[in-house]
Amino acid sequence: MADRAFSFLKTNPRQAKPRSRGLVELLNLCHKHNVLVSTGGFLEYVLTQGAEAVDDYVRECREVSFDIVWREAPFFTERERARYSKSRAKSSATKNWST
Repeated sequence: MADRAFSFLKTNPRQAKPRSRGLVELLNLCHKHNVLVSTGGFLEYVLTQGAEAVDDYVRECREVSFDIVWREAPFFTERERARYSKSRAKSSATKNWST
């Protein structure tokens, strides 16, 4: 993983590390209290950056310990749904994909 999670995505600048609050700290706190963490609807933004970004995003979601990658069905073609469903089945990227 790069210096920051999801460094391949175009995002707003962040405060330099070390930070007292950030993605990894939030995920750790949630998991400490047995709370499953979802990516919310961010995948729809990632889709605008191409298929390779989506693949990288799903892989990195696993690496930083997201529990659920949320996908909104209307944003995916049938082919994309099949591709990412098969991808999920082949790896343990997340505990659940929502449609």
